[in-house]
Amino acid sequence: MDSSGEAAADNIDYRRLFEANPDAMWLLTLDGHVYYGNRRARAFMVVDDNPEWKSLWPTDSQVGAARALKLAVDGQIGRFHSFLYMDGAAPIYLHTEMMPVLDGGGRPDRVLAIARDVTEQVEATAFLESVFNLLPLSLTVKNARNGRYVLFNRSAEDLMDRTADEVIGKTAEEALPEHVAGMISVSDARALASLAWRQASDDKVETENGARYFSTRRALTFDDAGPRHLIAITEDVTEARAGADALRAAVGAAEAASQAKSAFLANMSHELRTPLNGIVAAAEMLSQHELPPRQQAMLNLIRSSGETLNRLLSDVLDVARIEAGAVKLEIAPFHLGELVRELTDMFRLEMEERGLALNLDIAPEADRCFRGDRLRIRQILVNLISNAVKFTEHGAITVSLALAAEDRVRLTVTDTGIGFDPAQKAQIFVRFHQMDTSHTRRYGGAGLGLSICRELCDLMGATLDCDAQPGRGASFWLEASLEPAAVEAPQGNVPASQPEDLQILVAEDHPGNRRVLELMLESAAGVRMVENGALALDAFRDCVFGLVLMDMQMPEMDGLAATQAIRAFEKSVGRPPTPIIMLTANTQPEHVAASLAAGADLHLAKPISPHALFGAIEQLLSSYTERAVA
Repeated sequence: MDSSGEAAADNIDYRRLFEANPDAMWLLTLDGHVYYGNRRARAFMVVDDNPEWKSLWPTDSQVGAARALKLAVDGQIGRFHSFLYMDGAAPIYLHTEMMPVLDGGGRPDRVLAIARDVTEQVEATAFLESVFNLLPLSLTVKNARNGRYVLFNRSAEDLMDRTADEVIGKTAEEALPEHVAGMISVSDARALASLAWRQASDDKVETENGARYFSTRRALTFDDAGPRHLIAITEDVTEARAGADALRAAVGAAEAASQAKSAFLANMSHELRTPLNGIVAAAEMLSQHELPPRQQAMLNLIRSSGETLNRLLSDVLDVARIEAGAVKLEIAPFHLGELVRELTDMFRLEMEERGLALNLDIAPEADRCFRGDRLRIRQILVNLISNAVKFTEHGAITVSLALAAEDRVRLTVTDTGIGFDPAQKAQIFVRFHQMDTSHTRRYGGAGLGLSICRELCDLMGATLDCDAQPGRGASFWLEASLEPAAVEAPQGNVPASQPEDLQILVAEDHPGNRRVLELMLESAAGVRMVENGALALDAFRDCVFGLVLMDMQMPEMDGLAATQAIRAFEKSVGRPPTPIIMLTANTQPEHVAASLAAGADLHLAKPISPHALFGAIEQLLSSYTERAVA
């Protein structure tokens, strides 16, 4: 820049103004040469010797620079954008404005050019535009006052079959398909009328290809005059809705199948246990008589087969209930030591007959009450002891109870039987697994017992494990975290003798079971037999009975309804409650709960032996007697 230029700048005080400005500034002559450039301008480009201003810019920007200069010389504002490439640095993006500087007569004398670095803003805008267009959901923005679109992303183009160029600046009615525009206009009008800043709507649109469903979320922006923009995010949920409908239908079908399965299991339990009850009970009664050796052997076969069938039936039903998620834990106080003694006493006679020794080892600190599911622990322990007896021909079986930790008990069953190869341990608890699958295998079974025990342990948060050596026996143990009970669990009542004039009402629809019960009871009490709940209620109203044995599943009136009716009748006439035992082939926990809720005192599962039946009768009558005395 020559000395005359500097003097002129000094005279009009341009230098201090220019140098203080953070933007690049040039003062140009009307023919487009640089008259003066500030520090920022000199950092961008060389401005010595009054160069032609447009020549300082990249070639592809010089036309825009010349056009902007001409506008400024003509007294207007000229603008252009350009990338500026600098050595060793990333290109910058400049927004340049050019305006005339007027002389005292109001005519253009110079041109002022101001260039601002807008690189960051351009990059941010480009990024936001990319995000806007890459959104997988339709995003549109309308001017809330005139309803015209100002933004329309690519997903909106796909959804509404229109390009942004066809839509921006127009209303929905002007730019979109009629069936879509109508839906949008109604929902947008509702959103604007409510003035809620955020709203949601679900809309159905009928098209040539069928109904389509849209879910839209709307938001309003406001300025001092009211709503400014209406933002809408829309998703076509037709496929998702169809999937949800299909899922609901599948869930409904699964629930129906589950209910049908439960009903089938309950019915099969009843249908199988009912005749099995006749077999087991009749064989038990027959065993009380002196029989010739041949007949006694056949009777033992019948009893053994009946017990096997009963156990197999229980296992199959348990597997089905576990798969259906129908097994629920019943947590209550119980005496663990007494449970172990009860089970070993149950197996003692069988073991003595086979010449096996039975050892019982109960640690004093574990011989107490705990809170847990007594029924499931009993089921597991029965299975472990039964297996030990089955696979042991000589020696002894030891059942032990100890504390593995302060709140963790360990029940162990050890035998001196055939054992198994440790390599088979991983398969021991797999359903239907048999160590010997040959046609000549000596030991029967369906391979369900241990798998059921493992699944019950998982349900209780307990562990079940084992160890063995071929020919040297096996050891199975259950470890469970049981909370010590604060109070002792009830241990039952001392059995009382049956009254000599005891009259028993029996409601049972199966002829064979009626005959078996009659044979069981005829020597101990007077028996009145009826075939259904309605007849039982009539008989109960006419006579006084000391005990009622009620089947659950009967025609005309079932045992639950009959029991409820009997309890209501007793209350209406002021008669004291009569002991009622639900004697049924329906054995699931929900059946037990239903029996007790209906008013029964006990729930006994078929098949049942005379010993078990008379034990339950004595216990119940004793309980009623003690209650009356108290």
